[in-house]
Amino acid sequence: MSNGGYKGATPPRETSPEHYPGVWGLPEQYQAQADGNWPFQKDDCAPKSLSFNGSNNYLSRTPSSVGNRKTWTISCWVKRGGLNASSSYAIFGAYKDGNKRDFIGFEDNQVRMQFRIAGNFKIVETVAKLRDPSAWAHYQFVWNTTAPLETDRAVIYINGQRQQVTTAGHSYPALNDSSRINNNDIQYIGATSTSGAPTFHYDGGIAELFFIDGQALPPTDFGFVDGQGIWQPKRFTGDYSSGPVYSNLVEGVLDTQYGNASKGAPFDSNIGTNYSDGIRPLSGQYLSMNFGTRFANASTVKIYGYSSLDGASYSGANENLKINGTAIGASDWTDNGGGTGSTTSATFTLSSGLQTLEWGYASGSQSTGYLYLQGIEVDGVLLTDASVGANSFKLDFSDLSSDAALGKDSSGLDNSWSVNNLHVGSTAFNNTIAAAQTWSDYLTPSSSSWLDSTRANIHAFDSSLNSFAYVGTNVSTNYIDFNFGAGISNHGGFIWLRGGNGNGLGMTSMTVAINGTTVTSTD
Repeated sequence: MSNGGYKGATPPRETSPEHYPGVWGLPEQYQAQADGNWPFQKDDCAPKSLSFNGSNNYLSRTPSSVGNRKTWTISCWVKRGGLNASSSYAIFGAYKDGNKRDFIGFEDNQVRMQFRIAGNFKIVETVAKLRDPSAWAHYQFVWNTTAPLETDRAVIYINGQRQQVTTAGHSYPALNDSSRINNNDIQYIGATSTSGAPTFHYDGGIAELFFIDGQALPPTDFGFVDGQGIWQPKRFTGDYSSGPVYSNLVEGVLDTQYGNASKGAPFDSNIGTNYSDGIRPLSGQYLSMNFGTRFANASTVKIYGYSSLDGASYSGANENLKINGTAIGASDWTDNGGGTGSTTSATFTLSSGLQTLEWGYASGSQSTGYLYLQGIEVDGVLLTDASVGANSFKLDFSDLSSDAALGKDSSGLDNSWSVNNLHVGSTAFNNTIAAAQTWSDYLTPSSSSWLDSTRANIHAFDSSLNSFAYVGTNVSTNYIDFNFGAGISNHGGFIWLRGGNGNGLGMTSMTVAINGTTVTSTD
């Protein structure tokens, strides 16, 4: 199978088959899949996912700015866990208060989009019940309340097929209804909320989750039907937004008593005239931005702000403003055009581009001075947040460098999510568990005094069936508990047990329970 089974010249790696020249013969296709060379199989097709335990783990994010609340698209691959006809499991949700909250997920084994708007429920849910926890499926949810037909305002697709829906006794969304999803309220993945705390925790796997702010997209943007009639994922090649979202780069705690409460204020294209139009940190702290390589070749940066950086109050460097990690000189602000006590600007020449910017309020060694940042101009271009798509994101769960990295946005817009009770190795999967486990950490005896150094936890996992973890016998309350959480859900195997205490009781004196259910000797 030279050339990976391709007919013709080897193409660049893509996802969908229209990028591949020639025709695959069936033997070549089967062999390529077996060898791992099938072109739209491995790296391009949602190889990573998060496994949610249905109990306490979820992702959360509160956007710094309001997106388009009338039009958006969610696309994800989902594999259900257990089936429970009387339970709700949220894939996505948002919460403002009890009368303003959204839920997207499974309700009584049906797929539901539910929006509580001003106390009234707007609901669409599938007529079909989804009861297959064994396979991955593609779910797409399109919200577009600008659509003239009410039946087009909340649409559910499964594996590329539009689903027949019912309103479950409520009503379709009204024209121009606004969701809490894509507002600057808390957003959830794997949960939602009805009263302020996360609830309706999702049970199962989620992969390749896209949120596209401001666009109502067809399923063909995310998948295609292959030659065998199976819906497959493909690389999203559309636009996430109309440009960068610079406000997502702002790190630190805002001083909202006097300054603006939104990190997006300096990037709304309006410089303003007062300190309340800019942002500054709490006293003694910094706000910072790391631009990475975006402006590696920039030659000038112009900073707009309401400030006290005049140099008269300082001797030496002015640590309330740092460019590329270096504090400006005491008089650099005024020497470069800046003023005091009003909105002014100063332009600085860059010798090695613009990588980082830090500004403070009586920060570093300074006992006074401040900068309310109102705008940044790089090489004559004012930095403004995208007007369309600012809250778009893609979560592919491919970064396993830390637990926090599981929530990393790979769209380029830096709309990353906070990770709650999800851990690399136990909840990140790529067909098998993503990282090696220290399984002995999951073992808990009823008393540690019963596990001596030769029969400690580790011996249950040392690859030998002749060594073991051991608890004292002849005491009915002695036990060893193995609680793996979500770490081995959907995986098969066996448990090796040995019993006996020298009194001839053997296994007949043991009680074994798996997932809370007592196992009998015939099991």
